[in-house]
Amino acid sequence: MSSFSTVVFSRLSGKKLLLRRRKPRSWRNNFRNVMLGYFLISPVVILIVALLGYPLLKTLQQSFYDVRPAVQANEFIGLRGFTELFADPIFATVLSNSLLWTVLVVFFQFLLGLAAALVLNAKFNGRWFFRILMVMPWALPGIVVALMWRLILNPDFGSLQIVTSFIGLPITDYLGQSSTALISIIFVAVWKGFAFWMLIILAALQGVPKDQIEAAEVDGAGPIRTFLISMYQI
Repeated sequence: MSSFSTVVFSRLSGKKLLLRRRKPRSWRNNFRNVMLGYFLISPVVILIVALLGYPLLKTLQQSFYDVRPAVQANEFIGLRGFTELFADPIFATVLSNSLLWTVLVVFFQFLLGLAAALVLNAKFNGRWFFRILMVMPWALPGIVVALMWRLILNPDFGSLQIVTSFIGLPITDYLGQSSTALISIIFVAVWKGFAFWMLIILAALQGVPKDQIEAAEVDGAGPIRTFLISMYQI
């Protein structure tokens, strides 16, 4: 009898049963599985390195040169470009606007995506239609969204200006004024990207065991407590 077999007797029938224990995997099998995983993800890694890594390294290299494409002559300037950049007063404004844009866009995309996921996770008629409607902004290419909102916000013939003038509000150049340009592009970025968070959160909510939610409701849990239970499961 094999060393990986065990003989037991059934108490009900008195018959001899043969149970086989699984042979532990050798280090060669584990190594083969690991190498197979690396082989399967290698095309994606190569693609990411080619599309992101090379341009990043090329940009870093060119930052130490005074690049002149017209005359095809590059002069090595070392760190002079960085010192001029940090000394420029516009750099602080650009950096603060970039940080503000990033924080607000990520925050409101997550907040709006969470709210949309909670609504679409409930059962109601026409839920499939609203799911498709919510995903459409995210599915549109970025250049299409940029051109579309540029036309909408156009101060001369934009649809938003037509609506505001109809209700008696003054016409505003939202993209041409410093007081409204940043807010406008933040709004457009949130409108386009919140569906990504919605899909992730909605998929996680659908994976929450229904019996736990039903047990919490039976125990008298309100909407807030049920929401916290769902978030904990995610």
